[in-house]
Amino acid sequence: MIGCARWRQTELQVLEWVHGQTPRSAVRCAQMVTTLGETPVAWAAVGASCLLTRSGGRAAPIVTLAVAAALRRGLADLIDRPRPPERLWRTEWSGPSFPSRHTTLGTLGAGLVAVNLLRRPGIVAVPVAAAVGISRIVLGVHWPTDVLAGWAFAAAALALSGGRRRNGRR
Repeated sequence: MIGCARWRQTELQVLEWVHGQTPRSAVRCAQMVTTLGETPVAWAAVGASCLLTRSGGRAAPIVTLAVAAALRRGLADLIDRPRPPERLWRTEWSGPSFPSRHTTLGTLGAGLVAVNLLRRPGIVAVPVAAAVGISRIVLGVHWPTDVLAGWAFAAAALALSGGRRRNGRR
């Protein structure tokens, strides 16, 4: 238990440092970037990419997103980790903190779209995933480990999905 308390204190110090160092313009930017992890944005992007691809298995990315989103929600409800202190929030939010929904859906959505449409998916997916995750910390609504877990959860879902590229090759 002492290790957990110490880790929680370290995460709080990180959030307080970020809060104190982040200019308002960066907060506004984070508020815009975080929308890439919104549920409707992920669904619309993945759905559109499925319509644009000619390869077989067009529904596979949608199924991956649906299953991963449901599993993430179940995990969040099971763990029910509280969010950081509201004094650090730069946006309104509610619900469990771990793993970060925005980070998970932003990473998974960008990854599925990129794998579906691009020859080199990491060029787009990695920066989007990084930006959404960092935005959640800048906005003060997630602990750093919530974001790390969101990235890991989405990466695992992408790996398990065996994503197909637009030309049908793996």
